[in-house]
Amino acid sequence: DEFITHVEPDDRAAVVAAFDASRREGRPLDLEFRVVWPDGTVRWLRDQGDVFGDAAGGARRMAGACADVTDLKEAEEALRRANNDLERRVKARTVELAGALESLEAGMARRSDLARRLSTSQEDERRRISRDLHDTIGQLLTGLSLAFKSVEASGRLPAPAADRLAEAQKIANALGKEVHALAVRLRPTALDDIGLEAALGQLVAEWAGRTGVEADFQTVGLGDGRLPAEVETAVYRIVQEALTNVGKHARAERVSVAVSRPDGYVVAAIEDDGVGFDAEAVPKGRLGLVGMRERAALVGGALGVESGPGAGTTIVARIPLPKGDGA
Repeated sequence: DEFITHVEPDDRAAVVAAFDASRREGRPLDLEFRVVWPDGTVRWLRDQGDVFGDAAGGARRMAGACADVTDLKEAEEALRRANNDLERRVKARTVELAGALESLEAGMARRSDLARRLSTSQEDERRRISRDLHDTIGQLLTGLSLAFKSVEASGRLPAPAADRLAEAQKIANALGKEVHALAVRLRPTALDDIGLEAALGQLVAEWAGRTGVEADFQTVGLGDGRLPAEVETAVYRIVQEALTNVGKHARAERVSVAVSRPDGYVVAAIEDDGVGFDAEAVPKGRLGLVGMRERAALVGGALGVESGPGAGTTIVARIPLPKGDGA
């Protein structure tokens, strides 16, 4: 066929095969291909119709429509290129974001590790200062008190001197109690020596005595063995900060502290019947909540707060234990 000579050489074999198949099978033709006009212009055509001709491969004739779809094909090609370019850019951006995320995660891991090391260093320094207060200043004050008693026992003193000696004795005793209380607040020796339960019992009792607020302390499962040191420290500090907040803000009449050790976790709950607050309205940095949340997070735990005006406050810290440390 003369028409075939105008078909773009790369498309001729497919066009001839399509025409022959349509004629042989009696099915309509629907075909897109390129043609080259005499002036060298390449256009896309779409043939739709029926092909006629004898079975021996004589002349092929088509009854139907032939449309120039060059603009459509060029638009499709432009869209394909745009899609390919978009995919390439998305892939590049995805790789870039993945790298940024990896860098961010590494930075967060470093920050978390640094925070844990800083917390450990702070506790070590608290422990050192606490022992220095107890062993050095405490002993000096004890010696001073004994010296006062020795002077008092050495003989009758004039009334003014005796009064001043008694006053000095009271000051020395008060200093001794304050140094002891300060050492306990910094780092209770019970926390290192005999564990969390004893240290918390001492903390709650001393806090109740100091504030005049009725407080009870209960534990479940803490007698099954020592917890990891960093977990004991975190729980102790969370309870300590929560009680400090109650003393400063709650105007409570009663406080309950309960620490339990369900399977794989240690849970500390501090509940008061005070004035409460709007947990959503209070700035995140207030009431020591940030510090408590960070304490819990450093050991993989979480801290929840339930409160409302006039409804008291409940703080619950839930900290996972390493495998083998659960009850």
